[in-house]
Amino acid sequence: MDWLIELLSPGNASLASVIILYSFVISVGLAIGHIKFAGISLGATFVLFVGILMGHFGYIVGDDVLHFCREFGLILFIVAIGMEVGPGFMTAFRNGGLRLNLLASLVVLFDVIVVLSIYFIDGDTPMSTLVGVMSGAVTNTPGLGASQQAMLQVNPEAYPDIDKMAMGYAAAYPLGVIGIILSMLFIKRMYHIDIADETDVQEEMGNNVKRRRSPNLIPLFVGISLGIVLGSVPITFPGVSVPMKLGLAGGPLVVAIVMSWLGYKIRPISFTSSTASLFMREFGICLFLASVGLASGGGFFQTVFNSEGICWVLWGFIITFVPLVLVGIIARSVYKMNLLAIMGLFGGAMTDPPALAYANSSTGTDSPTIAYSTVYPLTMFLRVIAAQLLVLIMV
Repeated sequence: MDWLIELLSPGNASLASVIILYSFVISVGLAIGHIKFAGISLGATFVLFVGILMGHFGYIVGDDVLHFCREFGLILFIVAIGMEVGPGFMTAFRNGGLRLNLLASLVVLFDVIVVLSIYFIDGDTPMSTLVGVMSGAVTNTPGLGASQQAMLQVNPEAYPDIDKMAMGYAAAYPLGVIGIILSMLFIKRMYHIDIADETDVQEEMGNNVKRRRSPNLIPLFVGISLGIVLGSVPITFPGVSVPMKLGLAGGPLVVAIVMSWLGYKIRPISFTSSTASLFMREFGICLFLASVGLASGGGFFQTVFNSEGICWVLWGFIITFVPLVLVGIIARSVYKMNLLAIMGLFGGAMTDPPALAYANSSTGTDSPTIAYSTVYPLTMFLRVIAAQLLVLIMV
């Protein structure tokens, strides 16, 4: 039995052990996620917390394997989303897309204002740390990476600050996911909205998600390759020393939307059936969440459960919750926007796949996906720019 004990023991980074670990984290997380608490189930989001717990108990994954699983899972999820919304994306953008992107941009602006307010009111938390907290609060990993690169350009010896940014990100990320979901529930309760009355979103968003008839994997992997190339293209702005990129999420999303939209006009391009697309989406988000949880679990509790860490968690929740609620009130009260569109807007404005997964599962429809994908590319771009500018200007 020694071989079995070794296989299941913490600290074993062998391939067999890692596969078992991922399978356990995902299966247990999904099982708990299906349990309703006060009538609410969080679905795949619990995979993140099971991953954090297992990481805390010493279960590890090699860096290369962990990074591959995290990024490939995110790409699979994003490409599946792009393929689903592609046929109706242009209609959706014409029928309210500009308004949605303006509201999403407002969320980013409010986040920056909240961060600056905390910086000047608190006085003890460095801006570099707050940028890390903000990146976790808005669940935006590319923003963290870009801000860390900008920090090293400002000060090549700033590796301790870089580590602290990562800790702030890890502290704020889990409650950032929860905060987005809580903001959705807050708007729902505030306006006494019945989900059943909100399911018809064609007037607000254009076409619903359309399904492909038969799977064709060639365009899928061609799209992933082209998307990664597009996401790697550096885009420079005057006065900003670090080039901006769409990244491994934004690039594949744009390419998937375009290819899926053209698929109805160019017969050879055909993507996936409904079942295959749904599997790819759910598998990708589970792989991503498990990887994020396992990566941050090792030092998570030590980081969070002290006076400084608790402040980071509190600041992160404020950064997450307050801007979303303000924009949600504007969207519902001023523009009479459908709740399903607001939920998709919230997920896209925070570039948060778990929030979209929750929105789809809790409403029983994929309609939030269209709003999510409408605002995601621009928001991803703005998140990266905002994080870098705060470091370059304020540090």
